[in-house]
Amino acid sequence: MASSKTSQLHLYSLPNEVFVHILSPFSTRELLPLATISHRFHALVLRIIHYRLLLAAALKEYKLILECFHPSSKLTEPHVFCKYLGTDGLSDRYEGKGSLYEDVDTAKRLGRLSSLYSRFRPEVTIEQRGSSAKETPASDLLEGELGKEDPAVTRPVNLEDFENFSQLCVVVSVVKVVPGTDLLESTIEVVDGVVRLFRDWLRDQGQRSSSDAPRNSSDGPILWVDTGQNVGLKLRVRQKEVSHQELPILMHRDEMPPASYEVEIEVTAPTMTGFEGEAPQASKIPYWRLVFDQKVVTDEVINHPYAGRGTDDDPFVVVWIPGDSRNPMNFSSILKWSLTILVSLTTLAIALISSAYSGGMAEVMKELSSSREVTTLGISLFVLGFAFGPLIWAPMSEVFGRRNVFTITFCLLTAFNAGCAGSGNIQTLIILRFLAGFFGSSPFGNAGGSIADMFPAAQRGIAISLFSAAPLCGPAIGPIIGGFLGSGAGWRWVEGFLAIFSGVIWICLCVFLPETYAPVLLRRRAEKLSELSGKVYRSKLDIERGKLTLQQTLTTALSRPWRLLFREPIVFLFCIYMAIIYGILYLCFAAFPIVFQEARGWNEGIGGLAFLGILVGMIIAVIYTFPENMHYAKLCRHTTGRLPPEVRLPPSIVGAIALPIGLFWFAWTNSPSIHWMVAIAAGAPFGFGLVLVFLSVFNYLIDAYTIYSASVLAANSALRSLFGAAFPLFTSYLYSGLGIHWASSIPAFLALACVPIPIVFYLYGARIRKRCRYAAEADAFMQRLTQSTQQEARREEPILEKADAEVEAAAVDVESDSETGSLSNVPSAIDMGRRASRASKMSGRSLGRTATQYEENPYDIDRINTRNSAISGHCQKD
Repeated sequence: MASSKTSQLHLYSLPNEVFVHILSPFSTRELLPLATISHRFHALVLRIIHYRLLLAAALKEYKLILECFHPSSKLTEPHVFCKYLGTDGLSDRYEGKGSLYEDVDTAKRLGRLSSLYSRFRPEVTIEQRGSSAKETPASDLLEGELGKEDPAVTRPVNLEDFENFSQLCVVVSVVKVVPGTDLLESTIEVVDGVVRLFRDWLRDQGQRSSSDAPRNSSDGPILWVDTGQNVGLKLRVRQKEVSHQELPILMHRDEMPPASYEVEIEVTAPTMTGFEGEAPQASKIPYWRLVFDQKVVTDEVINHPYAGRGTDDDPFVVVWIPGDSRNPMNFSSILKWSLTILVSLTTLAIALISSAYSGGMAEVMKELSSSREVTTLGISLFVLGFAFGPLIWAPMSEVFGRRNVFTITFCLLTAFNAGCAGSGNIQTLIILRFLAGFFGSSPFGNAGGSIADMFPAAQRGIAISLFSAAPLCGPAIGPIIGGFLGSGAGWRWVEGFLAIFSGVIWICLCVFLPETYAPVLLRRRAEKLSELSGKVYRSKLDIERGKLTLQQTLTTALSRPWRLLFREPIVFLFCIYMAIIYGILYLCFAAFPIVFQEARGWNEGIGGLAFLGILVGMIIAVIYTFPENMHYAKLCRHTTGRLPPEVRLPPSIVGAIALPIGLFWFAWTNSPSIHWMVAIAAGAPFGFGLVLVFLSVFNYLIDAYTIYSASVLAANSALRSLFGAAFPLFTSYLYSGLGIHWASSIPAFLALACVPIPIVFYLYGARIRKRCRYAAEADAFMQRLTQSTQQEARREEPILEKADAEVEAAAVDVESDSETGSLSNVPSAIDMGRRASRASKMSGRSLGRTATQYEENPYDIDRINTRNSAISGHCQKD
């Protein structure tokens, strides 16, 4: 299970190998009750007991026996066929989990299985060894009975037209042999499970294998019997033609013969895979399949024992399996950061496209005979699309997947940019710019969601900072590129370059970006498993939340942000503050041409370089966020419980002070009589403050509103885009009426008036949040979450204290009762040493610290309140 290791130092932060050392001193009888404490304890206790049983099998007079039961007799008895875990002998209680347990003894259970299944052992018999009376050395028992050197057993597998799969029921037992005989004195079942052989899988494997190819021990996939992947069957499939003479009497010659295969079955020896805390390696999926096949499944996925019975009333519940290579959280670090850069580049591109248009505005006015105010609409309407687009694309990504929304919207963005390049009049140009902004705005919600899909909450800080800074740096780069292109090649080449740039990114998205949204992936997986098996599979998320419809998500996405905006003072004030700053940034795209081109006589290319000051300040701010993120992580590690959201605000206070400094500096040094470098340098504190305020306030709103964070961010995006669209429209009137000094001072006064906002919330934010309905509800939810985690930690504290005392006293003495044949106290053979003692002490020191992480994606539409219960949100505590 996923864990936030960097932010938790309590019990759950310990790796599995430390847990194993802590629990190993307990006897088997003492371990069994501990399995009921939590899911993690259950898995670790079973792992230790399983290992002890394996050690017992290697002792003298003990051995490990694996038996398979397979319905191979159905060709001669057509009424006998595989019913997919509905076969007699399998308990209804455990249908869907692959278990054979019933409230009957082993003999009766195996007797029932034998009535419908043929029984065989895929191993070498004593007679084949040629030494029926020879005693096998203890050290060779595991490899002798289940060794890799034994010849494989070949079994027929036949599927009728109506059957989607066959199955092997597997039982592994440790038995005690009467000395000098082959009689069994006692037996204990170690592992049981069901291995399913699906029709499509058999066909694919049969096509890969040639009937005359020599058997290679490394050939063939392994289908694991148990979820811990301790026992597996290595299979090699060959297609087999069935002649009419071999058909059963009840089958007519004109009927379609059954699909028939010969399957070589080899048993993999039980191993210590995963025993030291490392998850078993799952099958790797080729990258091209990750990108183009959202329904891709591996052998482990097909054979995983999902909960449920496979019916409409009780479907199999599809979840991520351990080590799932399709789970975006399990992607490699290189892949995660490569995709982070790619999706951040999409936000940079759309922001760059919004401002690069300004570099060719002078040419547009000349060629299309339009006024400055009308031409400026090309910027304003493009940014206006940012206000409405994300409200549509965010819910669509939750229904259709992030990849589909990315690729479709960027295709349309490319088309509309190309249309802009061929526009014959200003009306067409402005309309196409609005459509380009509307469809191109999908990355503003989609990119952040993709990053959150891949990184746990404790690890996504830097990645989100990179994504958040990209759309702020883009507007500063756009005028530089647009200015030189516009002055050198004309405004049509500016739009042509933007079409080419967005087209290249679109191709990269199509070729390299896999789907990362877990609910969609699990939904596709459930559909694939249903197709393969004929049973009903459903995603766990769809079962818990209900299957989403586009109407539901659109209703929530379009209504809740506005309710939060106008009912929550925190949201309203911070959104207004960020909207003013964002509007000032876009005001600069109309103001800088007036100050540097009209007043100083610069051309469009040189005039675009004036934005370098802002860009430098933004880059410095991004660098500043790295130590700030590390400082916050350090606070998390040394703090009991959950840090208050106000801890996020100090950078915004620094940025709030820097903003008016930079704006006043620019306002009173932009005269042509003062060197141009002084005015351009004033952009650095403005860019620095802008990025710090944005990132800090983003984090504050997410932490303060947790379960409503998606709607809060949507409200913020919509309002600031409206301001960004409006500010450039009155810039020319402002500068013509007040002059370049006082006109530039108006934004500075606005920024100065907003300085107290982050300071007030830093000092009094906790009190204010208690008086805000949604913020108080989110805080109450997080408190209940923290209390739940602490209660579970307190339940486990006595266990660790007892383990620590036993290790310090070196009182580890577990004996095997060889006379009675009991295997409950088989030696664990694990040398605890001083490592376990140090681990126990370390865990004891950190029991009180519970840095609970809320793992919901802050960019998903928050649907928690639609069920009238905030507690229906989810978090991962360990």
